[in-house]
Amino acid sequence: EDVDEERASFAHKLGVVLGAPWRALYRVTIPDCSPGKGWEKWYLATFAICFGYLFLMSLCVIWFVKRLSCVLGWSSAFMGVVFVSIGTDMPDTVAVVETARAGLGDMAMSSIFGAQVLLVLVSLGLPAVISNSMGIPVEATSHGIFVAIVMLAGCILFMTSMIILSRMRVTKTQGFFQLIMYSVFLIYQWFAVYTGNI
Repeated sequence: EDVDEERASFAHKLGVVLGAPWRALYRVTIPDCSPGKGWEKWYLATFAICFGYLFLMSLCVIWFVKRLSCVLGWSSAFMGVVFVSIGTDMPDTVAVVETARAGLGDMAMSSIFGAQVLLVLVSLGLPAVISNSMGIPVEATSHGIFVAIVMLAGCILFMTSMIILSRMRVTKTQGFFQLIMYSVFLIYQWFAVYTGNI
């Protein structure tokens, strides 16, 4: 236990040190609109600046993953399904976890499904409109994209069915099964890369 506590303490200290510049930047550039801070009326500016940081960080993640895929020789479809999706959805995951821990199950579930609707309809539709308006067609020819679409449809169908059958509750067993499904999905993606099917 002492060794585990020391490792956890070291990891916490390392996180504090590495995160210090970012916290300083956020403290200076983002108005704290918490009650009693004097910036309560600046909540729209706080939201807009935070959204801007997320946008810039997403661009950095995509740029880094694109370079990494060139170095490793992996397809852009695989990198998008695994690394980009994890990096860009991490803020949503943290928000959903905290919302669920607060006992706000309706908000957590609505956030999950709302995010998927936004990703499929807006995040895919808007770039398609812009790109095609510039004369650049958007093509998805990788087999991995088809598998990802099937997995997404299956996950949504499974989640919806389980929630209805369990009377609008998400049990621990369902949670473990969902994690297993995602692990199987990642293993398949790795296998497909090494066999040249993606």
